[in-house]
Order: sequence, then C-alpha cells, then structure tokens
Amino acid sequence: MVAPLFMLLLLTDKRVFSLIHHIGVVKDLITLYKDNEGNNILHMARKLAPPSRLNIVSGAALQMQRELLWFKEVKKIIPYSLLKMKNGDHKTPSELFSEKHKKLRKDGEEWMKETSTSCMVVATLIATVAFAAAFTAPGGNNDTGAPIFLKDGWFTVFVISDAGAMLSSTTSIMMFLSIITARYAEDDFLFSLPAKLMVGIQGRKDRDIAETCCCSCLASNHFICGAKL
Repeated sequence: MVAPLFMLLLLTDKRVFSLIHHIGVVKDLITLYKDNEGNNILHMARKLAPPSRLNIVSGAALQMQRELLWFKEVKKIIPYSLLKMKNGDHKTPSELFSEKHKKLRKDGEEWMKETSTSCMVVATLIATVAFAAAFTAPGGNNDTGAPIFLKDGWFTVFVISDAGAMLSSTTSIMMFLSIITARYAEDDFLFSLPAKLMVGIQGRKDRDIAETCCCSCLASNHFICGAKL
C-alpha cells in the first residue's frame, strides 16, 4: 500500500499530500520509503509542478514562491535525518530542487525586474510631479510670498495629499530599486521579493489616492479663483 501512495505523491497532488499528512502512523512509514534510485519522499517533491498547477498564480516569481512553499511543507513531515540524505546520484533533496527549478528561478528573476522597472518609471514620474507641485501653490502667492489660499481648508488637503503622494512614490521607488538589485537566491522568492513587490504596489495605490485628492483640490481652487475674479 505504501508504494502506490508514494507514487501518487510524485505528482505533487496537494490532496494526496494532505491525506498522507493526516493518516497518523502510516505517514511515518511513507516518509521512510525509498525508491530504487535511493530517492526519499523529499527527493520526489522537488519535481516542477505541471503547468495546470503553476498557472493557478500569474508571474514566474509567484510561481517560484508557490513551489518553495510546497517543498517546505513536505519538509515538515520528513525526519531530520533524511533532509540531507543523498540519492543514487549523490544529490540531496535541496540540490535536486535547485536543479529542477533553475529555469523557473531565472524566469522569476526576469519577471520581477521587468515588473519593477515598469512600475518604478511611473513612480518616478509621479514623484517628479508631486515635488514640482510642492513649490507651486494653487492660486499663486500674495505680495508677502505666502500662498493666497494658505488659510483655505482645501489648501491644507492639497498639501497633505501632495506630501502623501511624494512619500508613497519615494517608498515605491526604493522598493522597486531593491528588487532590481536583489541577489535573487531561492529563499528570496519565499518572502523577501514578494513582500517588497506588495509594498511597492501598495505604495502605488496610496499614491493614486493622494494624486486624486491633489487634483480635486486644484480643481476646487480653480473654481474658487474664477468665482473671486
């Protein structure tokens, strides 16, 4: 009974893995099983998932993260003594995983760099506009050099929104720059790179909200100026 269940795991089916993980004593027998080539269950888990499972998430980097999470889950049920065990080709499970996922890791690196570069260009343009807006007060300045709408409530909203847009843009630029210059080791795809990407994207969302507030304030002050004239 052990061999058929073990062969099912070769397909890296999560439903099969979940079953094995919860069947108690039999699980320990399965984790100790080795095939004719000296591969234990962790050696077999290094296989690259089929496209039908990889395509559940978009982007090679996030697919690499999913594969790493799967490999880590299988590690949890393996006795410590088998983690560094070598098969008939004198390779450990981790070495086999790196070998089988070499292309996916490279594709993930290229995907992260392309995505980060595109987003950083947009963030840089918006940061430039926000910086320029900080020195160009809506409605202009009076004879003393102070903004005409300094005491206007909308002007306060404009200043806060512009500062928020500048801060979020700068944060996004730093995050995307750190992604571009990362070393792209396997473990980086597990948490570091996806987390930086999420922070950068969230910064873009916050920046969009701030820019919308700035535009609203500019439009409001435009109508106020027109009304006063």
